[in-house]
Amino acid sequence: MEPSNPVATSVKIMPIKVNHPGIRKQSGNGFCIVTSKIFRISALGVLFIIGHGFATTVVVLRSPGGILIGTDSRINEMGNPSIHFTACKIFRFGDMYLANAGMYTSGGTNFNVLNFAAQAAQIPGSLMDKVAAFHDRINAAVAAMVDDTRRNEPAVYDGMSKSGIIFEATFVQMVRGVGEAITKGYYIRDGLVVDDTKEISPGDADGLVSGKQDAIQRFIKGNPNWYLDLGAVGAVSRFIDLEIIEEPDRVGPPIAILKIAANGSEWIQQGVCPDDIAQNEDQGHPKAHFNAGRL
Repeated sequence: MEPSNPVATSVKIMPIKVNHPGIRKQSGNGFCIVTSKIFRISALGVLFIIGHGFATTVVVLRSPGGILIGTDSRINEMGNPSIHFTACKIFRFGDMYLANAGMYTSGGTNFNVLNFAAQAAQIPGSLMDKVAAFHDRINAAVAAMVDDTRRNEPAVYDGMSKSGIIFEATFVQMVRGVGEAITKGYYIRDGLVVDDTKEISPGDADGLVSGKQDAIQRFIKGNPNWYLDLGAVGAVSRFIDLEIIEEPDRVGPPIAILKIAANGSEWIQQGVCPDDIAQNEDQGHPKAHFNAGRL
């Protein structure tokens, strides 16, 4: 019997590391694709999207002097490609930044990614400490939201169960001059909510991709020198553009790219994002720029 309140457990995330011979790195030795192992995916980590899957691509990549966050801007309202608009998908909480793929809010419960991220940003300590605080606060809300959706929106729950995806939140921060990023993902497996974590930190990979990523993985496999050929900004832009071309009803322009450095942040491509995200001053609790529950 399916539990009425699924309990979170842990499951490994599958990384892909691609060496960049001849380039100077802040740290690490590869590029990591974040993907769930729920469906026993192949060695390439290809994510099979069904039904109410992602309509977002998030790319985080270290660059000279900082770290980049890039996203698309298409919103499919409640997962429906026929009802869509554009909005910013990058948020700032003091010196911590967030980009999310998947669910953001639920009207029937207190599940709200931005609210819990704002609380976690106030926690002292490392970026991992903040992500741990985020998990501690949102964990029960995720389970409650899934249970509420199962009972009240069975069609939506069915799509969520088939895709296995709830959301993947990527947190980014500069730490002693080095960009760090952590993706915290939540998925459904056999009726249970499971969570997964992947980080880029000293000695680990140089980038993370979450959300829609099939075209990116094929490109990386076929172009091992992609970083040398494109550079950091060019790679982020190309990766997201590949997903826009492949599935324009799920990932769409304009592309937003934010560079975060030790002295603040600046827009490389602003897209539809507000100016105040790229500032040194602390930002108050940001409000969502959309009403959709899925991105």
